[in-house]
Amino acid sequence: MSSSSSKKVGGRPISKIWEWFIKGNHVPNSKGYYSATCSFCDYQWTTAKVAKLKKHLAYDCKKVDSDTRISVLMMLADNCEDSDDDSHNTATTPTTKSSKKRKSNDSSQTYINDHYENYPTTLVKEDQINKALTKMFVCCNLPFALIEHPFFVEFIKTLRATYNLPSRWILSETLIIQETSRISLKVSRIINEESNLTIAFDGWTSSTGKSIYDFCLITEERKEYLWCSKDYSNVPHTGAFFGDELIKIVKDIGPEKLGAVVSDNAPDARVARRILCEAYPHILNFRCMAHCINLITKDICKNTFVIDTVRKVGIVHQYFTMSHAPCQFLKDAIAILQIKGGGLKSHTKTRWSTMWDCISSIVRLELAFTRVSN
Repeated sequence: MSSSSSKKVGGRPISKIWEWFIKGNHVPNSKGYYSATCSFCDYQWTTAKVAKLKKHLAYDCKKVDSDTRISVLMMLADNCEDSDDDSHNTATTPTTKSSKKRKSNDSSQTYINDHYENYPTTLVKEDQINKALTKMFVCCNLPFALIEHPFFVEFIKTLRATYNLPSRWILSETLIIQETSRISLKVSRIINEESNLTIAFDGWTSSTGKSIYDFCLITEERKEYLWCSKDYSNVPHTGAFFGDELIKIVKDIGPEKLGAVVSDNAPDARVARRILCEAYPHILNFRCMAHCINLITKDICKNTFVIDTVRKVGIVHQYFTMSHAPCQFLKDAIAILQIKGGGLKSHTKTRWSTMWDCISSIVRLELAFTRVSN
């Protein structure tokens, strides 16, 4: 064997994600990109980027097996340093820096930066901050543009001068995907150890007009876990369709782990529950009791006396909210009389319990109204 052949081939090794894709031709005038085809669903990319391939198998591919999906989720959660990952994924964020000097993540280990503010932030600490920052932006529904706002940057630098904020793109395309992968793996591990689960599903319309359906799992200890959310904006909302979708999700979870299914009594949901229970007779069919109480309450509120009472309460509420001086007089009276429970409550048709809240607030503030009128 010649000495030249025994040498290692230069360049970066191929990413592990290509094990599940068919690598096509090199894309002309690109920095090492190739076309690709998914081995499971035959979806094609003219320019395949590793980050997009991972995201496809982890969340979008409908034919990938569960073992492969979990493997890819672990790659995302662990932030595997695949050599041919997109360069912009690893160049600007602390969580994607490759470091051979990274030490063991020991919670008992103390660092000098705990005592000196200007000492460089460790990679472990930056990962912790990035995770907390991602959760805050998602759970508080904050706009991603805020992370690049000068005042927000000033605030973070005041707290920790040596921490480098990730860009808006890194937050939305890298950190959130990593955190979502961690949560998905955590939920999968918890569900694998549970039995007699109840699957609950319901739909709602998002602020952008999309039809979103959530599928949740409820344990015997009444703990709830969001299993998945699906966008059904472009499909017919029929009972047969939702029944088939429900069966697919149950197969993914494991039918032996399910003990019941619950939803509201909408026609399509009712048919979907029946289809699932016919396919798996051991799964009990339930309709949501809160929805039943809601319907009963609405029937009661159709009474003429109730309608007239709610209308008059609405007039009182509108008067005080639209009139600045009387509103302030009422607030002062509530404070002087030390009435607890807050001020006037409004009524919302989609929240049936608010009807009781608004009428109850009128009764509770009777003495305050007397003081204002005098």
